Amino acid sequence: MKATIRAAKAVTKGYSDAQSKVRDATKNDSSSPSARELDEIAHLSYSRPDFIEIMELVDKRLNDKGKLWRHVYKALAVINHLLHAGSPQVYHYCHNNLYVFKTLREFQYIDDAGMDVGQTVRSEAKEVTTLLLSPEELKSRRRRGPGSTSFNDRVRGTPRRERPNSDPRQSAQQGKRQRSEEDGDLARAIELSKSVEEERLRKIRDSNNGGLFDLVPEYVLLCMSWTYSV
Repeated sequence: MKATIRAAKAVTKGYSDAQSKVRDATKNDSSSPSARELDEIAHLSYSRPDFIEIMELVDKRLNDKGKLWRHVYKALAVINHLLHAGSPQVYHYCHNNLYVFKTLREFQYIDDAGMDVGQTVRSEAKEVTTLLLSPEELKSRRRRGPGSTSFNDRVRGTPRRERPNSDPRQSAQQGKRQRSEEDGDLARAIELSKSVEEERLRKIRDSNNGGLFDLVPEYVLLCMSWTYSV
């Protein structure tokens, strides 16, 4: 019955297919997101429109509090899976919003039974934060992840391991090319995150410098007034 109601809400509120999958994976109950749900969301993240819709809803879930702590925990679980198996753009987006995950490491909520259920959120937030601060480790995990697929395979929805190939050497070469492609995508996302952060810091420095020099004329005039008054 709850599934029917949820499906009806998805239609009436205009949720897309991608957003509906995120809602199902992060619903406020005691179940955990299934491997199938997580894989489907990871697959959709390679589509730019779907990626935007996925992150929009995940961001909304991450901002829930109190009794909706399961929304937060499951949204973190979705992010964790996307970092391992989704589009490299997930890393770029999350790294640019690193403060959100750092803040969630301090998430607090005690349920009616007196249990510190916020601990599950803090633990997941710490793991995601560690991944975002360890890009080389993340690349290594993505390379050796089970059922790893190339970008083209994800778009077609056909896992590489299911594609027939009678030549082991050719399979090895394809696997090497695939890992190289995914490493390149993630490396570009990492570099883009670095450049965005550097630009942000430069603007802050320029703003601070400008503010300092703008005060100089006023400071000089003030000193002159003190001199004449003395």
